[in-house]
Amino acid sequence: MFDDQGRVCAICKVDNPGSSRGWHLDHCHKTKTIRFILCTHCNRGLGGFRDNPDLLRMAAQMLEEFNCNKLQDNDGLP
Repeated sequence: MFDDQGRVCAICKVDNPGSSRGWHLDHCHKTKTIRFILCTHCNRGLGGFRDNPDLLRMAAQMLEEFNCNKLQDNDGLP
């Protein structure tokens, strides 16, 4: 599976797991099926949103709106 992912995090594509504990096996908490191999940051992110795609979409939408507003407030400067 890790080779199929290109030996990087399935989400952010970093090649470093981000902790001394190594890579994380993301899994469905209901079925215990392994879904992906993730870095520490992405694994914590999914866990923080309780594996709920609706919450992740809402968070992404909020970040996109914030970033767009921030760019407009600064005349397009990052």
